[in-house]
Amino acid sequence: MNRYLHSRLTRISYDEQLKADMLKHMQSLQEREEILKRPFPIVSPEKETALLLIQAGLSYRKTAERLRMNHTIITQWSKNDHEFKRLLELVEREKQEAIRRNSLLALAIETEKTATSQDNVDLEETNN
Repeated sequence: MNRYLHSRLTRISYDEQLKADMLKHMQSLQEREEILKRPFPIVSPEKETALLLIQAGLSYRKTAERLRMNHTIITQWSKNDHEFKRLLELVEREKQEAIRRNSLLALAIETEKTATSQDNVDLEETNN
């Protein structure tokens, strides 16, 4: 009986250690996965690379050159792969929104400069 209990306790201790080790390993894998997380995992890595290059501002032609493919490949993919087309439209929309935001920001800065300059002129006229 004593031997049985000792054997049982040793097994429980081993199981707990195994669980702890597995948990550590899973946490390590999860951390690595966060580093390697793909922004567009629903498409192939090749198509994902194309989306990232387009998102970074490259034209379809330059993207195809980087992928060492025919210059029409992006158009072909968007015609034949609905998921790629959806993601491409999303990337294009985000690029347009960024351009719009930058334009509005530049306009706001220019307006602020003009207003500040006018305030300075008004102050000078008031002081004179």
